Amino acid sequence: MLEKQFNPNFLYNGIVHFYIDKKRYSKEKANSIAQIVVKKET
Repeated sequence: MLEKQFNPNFLYNGIVHFYIDKKRYSKEKANSIAQIVVKKET
């Protein structure tokens, strides 16, 4: 079974871009959401 290595930076950047581009959130709000998610995943 091939496991994908967890990359917090990749996850963080993806979340920030999603919230800024798709949801029209501010950069600060998107960053705070990304920090919460990455912290939970690690």
